[in-house]
Amino acid sequence: MKKSVLILIILNFLILFPIIFLCFYNYPSADDFSYGVALKNNSFVDIQIQRYLDWTSRYIATGVLTVSPLAFNSINYFGIYSLVFIVLFFVGFLYFLKSIEVDNLKKRFLL
Repeated sequence: MKKSVLILIILNFLILFPIIFLCFYNYPSADDFSYGVALKNNSFVDIQIQRYLDWTSRYIATGVLTVSPLAFNSINYFGIYSLVFIVLFFVGFLYFLKSIEVDNLKKRFLL
């Protein structure tokens, strides 16, 4: 293994480990409770239409937050959202690197 690849692996680990560790201490705040209560009164599609027309421009985040553990009377698994968004960011960044033609898969993954 090349020295530069090993340095990138260690750097990625050092950057991501604290963030992933802190994900498990993520708890809902004020506006998150409104997403949890909304699913009790309306369907998922009705909530998305209402949020799209009246409230916010965070379309994917609104969809994910609508099915939060708060809708099922639990805050225990709320930290999973941080992990989901980190994974979605990672996948989106890999797609971006592929679209600008960074061909080497290992280089794309480590960047």
